[in-house]
Amino acid sequence: MKSWRAWVAGMAAVLLAGCGGGGDGGTPIVGPTPSPTATDLVLVLSESTIKNTGTTTVDATVTAVDKNNNVVPNVQVTIKVNANATVAVSDTKTGADGKIVGKVGVGSDRTLRTITVTAESGTLPAKTASLQVIDGTTSETPKAADLTLTLSAPTLANSGTQTVRATVVAVDANRNTIKNIPVTLAVNESATIGVAGTVTDDQGKLTGDVSIGDDKSNRVITVTASSGTLTRTAVLQVTGAQIKSTLLPPVLGVGQPGKVQYRLTDVSGNPIANKTVTVQGPGAVQSTGKSNANGEFEYSYTSPSTTGEMPIRASAIGVENLVTLVVLADTGGVPAV
Repeated sequence: MKSWRAWVAGMAAVLLAGCGGGGDGGTPIVGPTPSPTATDLVLVLSESTIKNTGTTTVDATVTAVDKNNNVVPNVQVTIKVNANATVAVSDTKTGADGKIVGKVGVGSDRTLRTITVTAESGTLPAKTASLQVIDGTTSETPKAADLTLTLSAPTLANSGTQTVRATVVAVDANRNTIKNIPVTLAVNESATIGVAGTVTDDQGKLTGDVSIGDDKSNRVITVTASSGTLTRTAVLQVTGAQIKSTLLPPVLGVGQPGKVQYRLTDVSGNPIANKTVTVQGPGAVQSTGKSNANGEFEYSYTSPSTTGEMPIRASAIGVENLVTLVVLADTGGVPAV
């Protein structure tokens, strides 16, 4: 009996030692990290319509995600279609990116109809998307439900070296962007625009770079985008034109000759030649002329018989300039020009 009790005590000690003893927990036993579990599916079609020619397909992409919206790989997914359509899937499980893609075709049925694409995975809620079969034999031009037109800047300096980008985006009734929509971009006021193409790209966009052309005048350019019956406009202000003036002399006696020298320049100080300058001088007499190759124009006049301050206004290249002549009854020896 004693030997049997000794044997039991010895076995208890061995077991206690194997568990790390009573005071020390020992090294914990850690199992493998549990794999993420998919809790939802996301189904997206690459197009909302498919032509009934039987030569095109639409990608149905299914993404498996967990409760934190992280993608989950290696999830069994089934993609189904109805209405006599076909679907070709290269695998049965999601890849490392959590996605699986099926290519949907119309099959041998050329009728116009709605195809329902369904994605299923075990007990997860099934997801569906509708694909409209359209007539692929007609040459009808695709149409947008709306256009947006934006400019990269509201102003354009008249140096002649800068451009402003106009971007047109075509969208459908659900505000999804649409590619291959014909769009025309145009500008007025002697400006020019270099357009990247004639239809919207894969992002539904068409761009054009607006420049001032040969006209350095300050003015408002209207950019117009049109597609079918849709028209959108945006305005662009050209800036930088200047009129510099020198009044010779600034004070005259009654009936004496005087002149104002004008110079037209752009934002960089370069002369603007061959532009009409209109001057309204003393007595509201109007005179016009052209700037020369140096951007210069000289206005000559005779001071009126009325004394006091006389405004002389000049306008050109979208800018106005005002100088004030002082006419005295006695110039006190101020020489005529």
